[in-house]
This record gives sequence, C-alpha cells and structure tokens, in this order.
Amino acid sequence: MLGLGVAWGVLLAAGAVYMARYGEATVREQRSISQAQPVVDRATSVVLGAAGPDTAAEISGYELRAPCKISAARPGVNYQRVVNLYVKQGEEKALLEKLRAGLPASYDAQIKAGTLWADAGEFVRVTGTVPGPGQVRVSSYTGCRPEDTLATFKAAADDRGLGEALALLAVQPADRQVHQVLCATTVTASAPGASPGPLPEKFAGKTLVLSTPDKVVYRERDVTIVVSASGGELTLSQTVANCTP
Repeated sequence: MLGLGVAWGVLLAAGAVYMARYGEATVREQRSISQAQPVVDRATSVVLGAAGPDTAAEISGYELRAPCKISAARPGVNYQRVVNLYVKQGEEKALLEKLRAGLPASYDAQIKAGTLWADAGEFVRVTGTVPGPGQVRVSSYTGCRPEDTLATFKAAADDRGLGEALALLAVQPADRQVHQVLCATTVTASAPGASPGPLPEKFAGKTLVLSTPDKVVYRERDVTIVVSASGGELTLSQTVANCTP
C-alpha cells in the first residue's frame, strides 16, 4: 500500500512538471503580457476589418490600466489597446451591430445593454461602447498578468496627412508617436498650449465625419485624420488601415 502511494505521488509530480513545461495555460495568470500581445494585436486588426475600409478609425498603443494583483503577494499589470471608430451621428448602434456580425464566430460576439462583448481567446476580452455622438470605442484587455517586455514595431510611417492638418492649424507638434498592428498604422502628434479656436472653422474645406467645437474627424482617400482639443492641449492623429475581416 505504501509503495502504491509513493508511485502515485511520483506520477503526480511528473505530470505537474510536464504540464508546467508543455501544457496549455488554464488561467490568465499563467500567461505573461508579451504572450497576450499577439492576441490583442490580432483582435485590434480584426475589429478594424469588421468595421470596414471606409470607416474612420484610429488605434492606440498599449495603455496601462489601474494597478492589479495576481495574488495577495504577487503584483501584475493590466493593459488595454483601443480602436476608436467614427461615424455620422445616429449611426453608432448600426456600427456596433456591424462589428458584432463581422467578428469571427470564435469571438462569440454579443450586444448586451448597448455594449459589445466578445472573447478573443487566450483570456483577452473585447468590449465596444458608444462614448459620445458619432463615436464607437472598442477596447481589448489583457487582464491582470505577469509583467514582461512588450514588443514594438519599427516600420516607417508616412505622415503627410498629419503634416497638412498641422499646417492648417499653424502649430508645431511637441512630439510624435507611432502605433501599429500589421494592417494599420496610427501616427499621433501633440501640441501643448495650442489654442486654434473652434476646430470646424479650421477644416471648413474638408468633408467632416464628426464635427464638434473640440473634435473633428475626416477622411481623405484611405487616411483618417482626427484632431482633438482638450485641457489646453491639441492632439492629432493620422491612421492608414488596410485590414480585412
């Protein structure tokens, strides 16, 4: 009997070692941030593809959310990546439904109480909301995971559309950042302290998808330009996307 118990213990230990080395993760805490990154990037691309090539869009980088703990003694990190989509006011719900229908069947996308919910796999959650008129915000969340280094793209980005918008505003950017997935690139620029006045007046010659005193969005061919003024800072972005469903 004692021999049987010892043999069983050895078998359990061997199984644990095997699963640690070769087994699939069964909880999110077994996957690091870098392991979640390809899933989040793929979800970002899939959302852009479901929205369609004619939808005005911009993507964010990885945004650190509130501090989190994997366990009482083990801190973790929680990131999100956002796709901002823009349509004519009144078309927000139709875009959410278009996204629901266009996401892969494996995402099991549903709309509940005006919010899009989807599962991108590998414990990555996707939600879509309407934060304001003419806007749909789709976020992909890593959830709380062990921290390590995120990979970065280093491809060059053409920002001529952004340069034109800056010229129309007569401002110089303080910095520029590039956010990318395989099928889309967003270049952002900020100008602290800039006060251009009501934005629609500065872009009167453009066909505006969204027009408010502090935000304008327009498209020229396959380029989306977003200009926002908030808290004494002007932020601009240019996005080129070629994502398929």
